[in-house]
Amino acid sequence: IPQGVKYYITIDIDGFDPSIAPGTGTPSHGGFLYYEVLEIIQALAKRSKGNIIGMDLVEVAPVYDPAGVTSILAAQLLLNSIGFIYHERAKAREL
Repeated sequence: IPQGVKYYITIDIDGFDPSIAPGTGTPSHGGFLYYEVLEIIQALAKRSKGNIIGMDLVEVAPVYDPAGVTSILAAQLLLNSIGFIYHERAKAREL
């Protein structure tokens, strides 16, 4: 991952294991788990010193998930990602 550039993150919810994200049109058995993706995003935020300029998350299909766990997963992932990005930006400003 190159340093000194701006990053845009896009996440497709069907990359997650359907045991935690069933609300998608194309579930992928053996997909990522929540903490695996969260660790990747946290590491990118640290490496880039928070130089992530945007992020999106696609393919959440609530109609396939009456329990709503996929939407909760998506919201938690986005909120935690924003926290990682702003934490690293604040640390970079202190230096």
